[in-house]
Amino acid sequence: MSQKEKICGKGLAMLMIATILGVRFLSLPRDISRLSGADGWLTVLGSGAFLPLLVWLAYRLARYFPDQDIIQYGQEILGKIPGWIMGWLFALFALMITAINTRMFSDVIKVFLLSRTPLDVVVIAMLLTCLPLITGGAESIARIVQLFVPLILVFFLTIILGSLYNADFGELMPLLEQGWLPVVRGLPLAITSFIGVGVLYFFFPNVKRSSQEKLGAWLLGGIMLPWLVISVLVIVAQAVFGREEIHFLLYPIVSLSMAATLPASAFLERLDLFFIIFWILSSFNSIAITYFLALQTLNRLLGLRQLQPVAWLQLPVLYFLAMVPENIEQRAYLLHWLSYAGGIFVFLYPLGLLLPLAWWQRRKRA
Repeated sequence: MSQKEKICGKGLAMLMIATILGVRFLSLPRDISRLSGADGWLTVLGSGAFLPLLVWLAYRLARYFPDQDIIQYGQEILGKIPGWIMGWLFALFALMITAINTRMFSDVIKVFLLSRTPLDVVVIAMLLTCLPLITGGAESIARIVQLFVPLILVFFLTIILGSLYNADFGELMPLLEQGWLPVVRGLPLAITSFIGVGVLYFFFPNVKRSSQEKLGAWLLGGIMLPWLVISVLVIVAQAVFGREEIHFLLYPIVSLSMAATLPASAFLERLDLFFIIFWILSSFNSIAITYFLALQTLNRLLGLRQLQPVAWLQLPVLYFLAMVPENIEQRAYLLHWLSYAGGIFVFLYPLGLLLPLAWWQRRKRA
C-alpha cells in the first residue's frame, strides 16, 4: 500500500471512537447498574484509570510489528499452528460481535422506526449497506468514519444538555452505600465496553510510517473521549430515571434521548427522532468496522488478496448468526458474554501473552 493510501493518526483515533460508540453502549447503564447497583456510574468512571495503560501497551505491541496485523505477528510469536488457531478464534469472535450488533441494531430500528418490516429485511439491509464500504479497504472506512464521528459526538452532547433539565443528581447518592465491592464487581464489564481498542491491532499497519511514532496523543484521545461521553451519559441516565428504575429500561440511552428536550427550538423538541438518525450512522460505523476486521482476518488465514469473495461468503454466515437469538433476552445474554470474550481477545491475549513473548524474543536476539 502506498503512503498516499494510508491513514493518519486522526483517522485511527476516529476508528477507535466509532467502534466504542456503536451499538453496545445503549444498554450499558442498565447492565452496569445490575452489577454495581447505584454506584454503577463510579464503576464507569473508575474504568478510565485503566484505559490509558491498556492503550499504551497495545501501542507498544503494534510498534514491534509496524507492517503486520495481529493475525500475522500472532503466528510469528506463537508459531504457525497456535497462531493459526488463535486467528480462527479471533475471526469467529469478530463474526459473532458483528452479527449480534447487527441484530441489536435491527431490534431497535424495528421497535422505533420500522415496526411492520420483517426483522430479516432490516438485518440483510444493514449487512448489504456495509458491504461496498468494507470491500473498499481500510482507507475507505477511515474516511467515512472521520466524516460521521464529529456529527455523532455533537449529537450526544445535545442529548446530555437536553437531559439536564430533568436530572436529579441526588439519585447518585449516597456514595459507596454497600462499599467498594459492587464497584469492583462491575469493572470487568465496564472495561470490556472499550474493546474498540482492538482496531489498533488491525489498522496500525495502514497508518503512515511517519505518523506511527507520533500516535500517543491521538490514541489517548481516541479512548478517553468516548470514555468521557459514556461516563456522562451513564451519570445523566441515572439522574434522570433514578437508581432503581434504570434496572428495567431495555435501552437507557434511547430512553434518555426521548426524555431530552431543548425548549428553545420547536424543531429539536423531539430529540428521539434525531437520535435514530444519528444512531444509525453510529451503528453503521461500528458494524462496518467489525465486519471489516472479520473479513481481513479470514483473508489472512486463507491467504487471499481480494476482499470481495470472502465478503460475499460472510453474508449468509452473519445473517444466520444474527438470527440465532430467538428474543431480546437471548440476544442480551449473548452480547453480555461476548463482551467478556472481547476482553480476552483484545486485552488478555495480545497484552498478557503476545506482548511479553514479543519483548522476550527481542531481548534474546539483542
